[in-house]
Amino acid sequence: DREPSALPGSHLRRLWVVISTLSRVLGGRTRCGAVDVMTDIHCPLFVLHGTGDEIVPVDHGMRIFAAANEPRQLWLAPDAAHCALFDQYPTEWENRVVDFIEKSLSEESNAKSSS
Repeated sequence: DREPSALPGSHLRRLWVVISTLSRVLGGRTRCGAVDVMTDIHCPLFVLHGTGDEIVPVDHGMRIFAAANEPRQLWLAPDAAHCALFDQYPTEWENRVVDFIEKSLSEESNAKSSS
């Protein structure tokens, strides 16, 4: 693992912290219930799931979303297969992901300036 200071930009450092935290929460487990750890996650979450996913049922994404803390967002891409949201909806995927990131950063900035 690289230390956060070795990563460029504060956003990448925060991502590193989230990934490191998940590693500690999971305690080295390779399988866990994502729904079970959602209450321990306190950062913006965007759940993207294809309704045509035959590997991971769409209700799993919906349960993760339901268990997640705010702020959170859900996109159920019609008929998209497993890991194919970008392939099937490239423009919409890009717009939704960029909008989510911009909104999350804006809310974080507003929260810091009001405190």
